[in-house]
Amino acid sequence: QGIPFDSSHVVYGDLSRSSGRDFAERILCKDYTAAFIANDDMAAGVAHYLIKTGKKIPQDISLICFDDSPIINEDGLNITSFSCDAHLMGVSAAETLLKRLSNLLGERIRTIFSPHLNARESVANIKKR
Repeated sequence: QGIPFDSSHVVYGDLSRSSGRDFAERILCKDYTAAFIANDDMAAGVAHYLIKTGKKIPQDISLICFDDSPIINEDGLNITSFSCDAHLMGVSAAETLLKRLSNLLGERIRTIFSPHLNARESVANIKKR
């Protein structure tokens, strides 16, 4: 029903474009058909490197990332991305800070944000909403 998790397929980076380029070099050595990249800077680095080496997105490899900043649309990249409402997250952070300041030893506060899929051109066979 899915792809089993294999920690050898996880690559850690420093969230920079150069880290994305390093990751893209590793992708080229494997037979991957898709990659999830942690943030937009790394995704842009991956995409630019893959395109430079002649790979086609999404025909050769699908890319998806998290953040949804304008970076992922530069140069026509159109990278599919997950995002959360930044304004809502900021308001929640401020409210949480005020609650904690008024009761430093109070109960733990947990907030969960539901991500939104912004389907674009970087994933093969994805239905756009």
